[in-house]
Amino acid sequence: MNKENFQYSELTGIPSKTNERLIKNFIKADLIEFKGESNQIGGYYLTEKMRNNIKKRIK
Repeated sequence: MNKENFQYSELTGIPSKTNERLIKNFIKADLIEFKGESNQIGGYYLTEKMRNNIKKRIK
């Protein structure tokens, strides 16, 4: 478990193992991606596909 996952767990109240599974599924579905050189300085970001999906739903 990386530092971000622990922070997500505390923030959402969702167990870290569940967060790990969700993150893996979101990456496989091309909804989020990890940017950065390491867990220390990187993070998860929405992909272009997901941003476009959100924009369509907002309109």
